Amino acid sequence: MLPISTYDSTINLVVTAMDTIENLDRLNVSVNDVPIYGIKGINLRNQNVRKYTATFNLPLSRGENKIQVSALNQGGAESLKATAYITYNAPDVKPDLYLLTIGVSDYQAEGKDLQYAAKDAQDIAELYQSAQSFNQIRQKTLTNQEVTKANILDMRQWLEQTGVDDQ
Repeated sequence: MLPISTYDSTINLVVTAMDTIENLDRLNVSVNDVPIYGIKGINLRNQNVRKYTATFNLPLSRGENKIQVSALNQGGAESLKATAYITYNAPDVKPDLYLLTIGVSDYQAEGKDLQYAAKDAQDIAELYQSAQSFNQIRQKTLTNQEVTKANILDMRQWLEQTGVDDQ
């Protein structure tokens, strides 16, 4: 049973999933609709079990948090999502802002150029540099020839530095 509120930034959640007919396939755990263990969840297929118990240490965001857990069996049936709410009474700290702006004005194909896309990306980045609502503003801008699949995919590593309360 979870408490209604906490001053801790994480919560230990004990989960037991069980199916009386088929083996379990996977377990999904999400906080505020974000899957903690990826969209595929925790793989239980190789364990060949009908009952699984584990303790998870889940990160909480400031304010109310919705925690959901569901299990899927190997037949493809998913349980109802068990849902609980807990409020994290966090100290008032400004979040960090991670801002990625992308704008392409100069396209390789003739007649496809845009007038303001790259400038808009730069202007938005500049606008947020003076925002007072954030502790730190971390910003990256990609324009025109910098906008490549490789560069966009590289931004994932940068964004993975974010904390649970960052924006």
